[in-house]
Amino acid sequence: MYRQAADQGFASAQFNLALKYVTGQGVEQDYVQAYLWMDLAAAGWRADDGKRYAATRDKLAATMNHVQIIEAQRLAREWISRQPGIIWRLIESMRMRD
Repeated sequence: MYRQAADQGFASAQFNLALKYVTGQGVEQDYVQAYLWMDLAAAGWRADDGKRYAATRDKLAATMNHVQIIEAQRLAREWISRQPGIIWRLIESMRMRD
């Protein structure tokens, strides 16, 4: 349910999917995947939600090692590179923040 919407670039779905990975609810617990989806959610949403998503991501990062964080960031960059239409949505959402 959340995965399809997350793949379409909806930040709230990305964040909810990340929480599933944190808790292992419906998926195998995976902090790298959780960080990946939280990072994408934090980058692609309105200011208040983005700040909340980033704060949660940073709390998660405190439980991870450096290698895990680097891997999650790499996966996020790869995901963005495969989603050219999403980039324009991210740019537009950033404009709305200004």
